[in-house]
Amino acid sequence: MNNISNNKYAPSPKNDKRGCLCKDGKKYSRKCCDGSFQAQGIGNITKINWNENTTKQFLFYCINMDSKTKEILQKFASQKVELGMIQEGAQSAKNLVGIAEELKGIKKALARDMKRIEGYASDGMQEFKYLQNVVSNIKKINKEMGIGSIPELKAMEKAMDDFSEANKLKI
Repeated sequence: MNNISNNKYAPSPKNDKRGCLCKDGKKYSRKCCDGSFQAQGIGNITKINWNENTTKQFLFYCINMDSKTKEILQKFASQKVELGMIQEGAQSAKNLVGIAEELKGIKKALARDMKRIEGYASDGMQEFKYLQNVVSNIKKINKEMGIGSIPELKAMEKAMDDFSEANKLKI
């Protein structure tokens, strides 16, 4: 039996001059032209340079269309058109929506984290001031009693230094 896709009248081309429907059924590409019925070639996918003559020919075929469709096609025909532009634009729009969603998520997370940072900075400052007062009182008492430095005092001073350093970090 003769395979129809090997026939010279195959439903889709096997060269790189036309675009064909890919197996996913969603996009067209020259790479998808395999001679199968599924591929169904769509015509020249190179840039079409419109001039006055091609525009007149194109508009001749639009005579039986409604006025809104004619208006749209006339505007479309007045420009240099690249086949696949709409498909590429739609894909670009999908990409942009994904980027926008990711950006919104990141900004929301950052805003939430900034509130947490402000909360920690505020709580930390209260603890710092309290601890600063405690250290001052301990040093005063130690001096009056003739006691040297104690390990707990060093730990308190280190905690205040750590907080000061953390609080100085720029975001």
